[in-house]
Amino acid sequence: MLTSQPEVSHLMKGEFQRFSEGKLLIFLKRLDTEITLHLRSRYPQGESAQTVISL
Repeated sequence: MLTSQPEVSHLMKGEFQRFSEGKLLIFLKRLDTEITLHLRSRYPQGESAQTVISL
């Protein structure tokens, strides 16, 4: 999959809101970047639970 010049320009300007999360993950994987997501409840009740996903 090719990335267009306008897409590269938006990335370089930090305009990440123009891209889906999936597309941003694809860009990072192409750069051979280790990706780790930490997921936790915004409003924890009682015991804290956290999920970690490495891609």
